[in-house]
Amino acid sequence: WIRARTTSADLPDNPRAYLYRMAGNVAVDHVRRQKNWGREEGDSHETESSNEHLDQLPGHTPDLIDAIISQQELAILDAAIRELPDKCREVFLLYRGHGLSMREIAIYLSISEKTVEKHVARAMLHCRQQLRDAGRNV
Repeated sequence: WIRARTTSADLPDNPRAYLYRMAGNVAVDHVRRQKNWGREEGDSHETESSNEHLDQLPGHTPDLIDAIISQQELAILDAAIRELPDKCREVFLLYRGHGLSMREIAIYLSISEKTVEKHVARAMLHCRQQLRDAGRNV
């Protein structure tokens, strides 16, 4: 979730699967990194040079806790979206999942733009409330 929110790249057609895969990859990378550091503890010079090299890498890689929190938030959002009424869920997924404009959704579904706005607003409020109920500060 954190990486997806900070990237400028477009999400693929199935953003939920993409986010799960990304979170899994982050967790695997973290475990591999921990195992490699454990092997290098015998040679402190290698460990120091490895850490110096890692400090010079650009960007921020979320740690395992961030990845777990992101997976939990994604699960909360997934459940919240499933709880939405069918039409509201469809509009919201077209808007946030497929990146269609409100006008495009209105034309595609043969409904007014105002109705699209109301569905998106309702969905966003519901998702935000579910995150708050789960103790997230949003």
